[in-house]
Amino acid sequence: MNLKEVQYRLLQLIQLTVWIGGTLIILGLFPQTRLMQLWIITILRIPLRLIVIIWICYVLIRLSYAAIAKINAIITNDAFTHNYVLNNDINQRLQVRVNTFSRLFRGITTFMWVGIALFISLSMIGLNVTPLIAGAGVLGLAFSFASQNLIKDMINGLLIIFEDQYAVGDVVTIGEFGGL
Repeated sequence: MNLKEVQYRLLQLIQLTVWIGGTLIILGLFPQTRLMQLWIITILRIPLRLIVIIWICYVLIRLSYAAIAKINAIITNDAFTHNYVLNNDINQRLQVRVNTFSRLFRGITTFMWVGIALFISLSMIGLNVTPLIAGAGVLGLAFSFASQNLIKDMINGLLIIFEDQYAVGDVVTIGEFGGL
């Protein structure tokens, strides 16, 4: 499904490129409209670059989702076809665990690709991103000292996921509260 969507968006981008490129070529054919062609190219130079970066980021996110879904399918199919000795409860638990990990990895890859695209976009606009990255490192260090409990909770949450104590789709009751 992700690959089909990437293909559809690629076709849309090609169609948009043909329309804009054709218009600019036609404007450049006539001496009366060459100035308008240069004016449009000058105005759209940065927005078009940003649109290309956003589109590439979108495609990379979708391709990452497709790769994660493929790995998910390989793991679950191998477990079901090659390990037929497992009972149904263990197979369902494996399915839920793989689903939890795939959601976690999709979130991580989305955050990674959007962050990279943001820094590339800022550098393309003309901002120097080196001080931003250095400042983010210093701020990250300061926040890590200030929010040690938050970091401990995040590490504990990752350990809960890796140890398979809870998974997406489980019903849990903690104290008086319960939920999915």
